[in-house]
Amino acid sequence: MTRYELEFYSHNVPAIKKALERIADALEKNNLTAEEAHNVKHAFTGLDGKQVLPIKTFTRFNNMNKTEERKEKLYELIFNHGEKVKKFFNMPASTDPIGLCKQLRRLENKAQRVQDIHANGHYEESAREEARIVSKLKDVLMPEATAEEFLNIGIFLNTDQRGYALKIPDEIIKEHKFYKDMGGFGIIAPDLREELN
Repeated sequence: MTRYELEFYSHNVPAIKKALERIADALEKNNLTAEEAHNVKHAFTGLDGKQVLPIKTFTRFNNMNKTEERKEKLYELIFNHGEKVKKFFNMPASTDPIGLCKQLRRLENKAQRVQDIHANGHYEESAREEARIVSKLKDVLMPEATAEEFLNIGIFLNTDQRGYALKIPDEIIKEHKFYKDMGGFGIIAPDLREELN
């Protein structure tokens, strides 16, 4: 490769990816013409026979694809969970499911800190923080509802540190396809990265 080609390909990831796909297709079919075999050889080495692109480069491209696939899968899971939450709480169709899930995860993280406060024996402080979180949760999920209507759904803050904090009782969540814990309680804001493993 000339220096110009090397500069072009080192900054143009899609072009490299496309070239590698063509090479992989040709190698898979195993029906290379003499010209294609020559091009395959020079894709990995320069005309002088020295290696141009290290093997690490190809590994990095492969890992980028895996990372992109994981990210797409994660956003799909988040979107689906957001849609389930919207349906359960009769939220407007214009509500962004991904933004909703992000808000709920932030509240879940705060609620998990309240679990720690409660476990350390600071019950009054944990009760105050729990009231703040439930109020914010009401504002996110059912802004037009009264506090009593929202509390009738049965959302509670689990004080056991070993699991998620914001939950819905199993009797209420039975017919819905929410994420559930081992006890059957509905999890309002699961960490969906766990689903990727």
